Amino acid sequence: MIEIGKLDIRGFLRQNSMTANSYGQFTVDSQTVVPIWLRKIHKKGMMNNDADSLHNVKDIDFIIRYRTDIKLNDIISVPRFRNNASGDQREFTIVDIEEIGRGQALKLKTTLNTSRNKS
Repeated sequence: MIEIGKLDIRGFLRQNSMTANSYGQFTVDSQTVVPIWLRKIHKKGMMNNDADSLHNVKDIDFIIRYRTDIKLNDIISVPRFRNNASGDQREFTIVDIEEIGRGQALKLKTTLNTSRNKS
């Protein structure tokens, strides 16, 4: 059984509705932002250099209450700091969804990918 009190971070779930344009390419039609409570589980990180750019990839798992409307490639926005007065958010892309128990909770495997040039 999941302890709801352990979901201690307030974040947002951004769900994209995709449509195809006249060329057959998928584009974002609309975006729904839903507030959620979650717990963050840090996993591993990787940082490497490639042709004058720095790549930083972090894999982080989130535990949330059970929902049926979450899809792959939805985005979890989490404040960078606890008292987020600046509005600085980190965005994690959902790459895998795992059910915990029988409809009790979901474990969302996400990736934060930040890349930048050194120049």
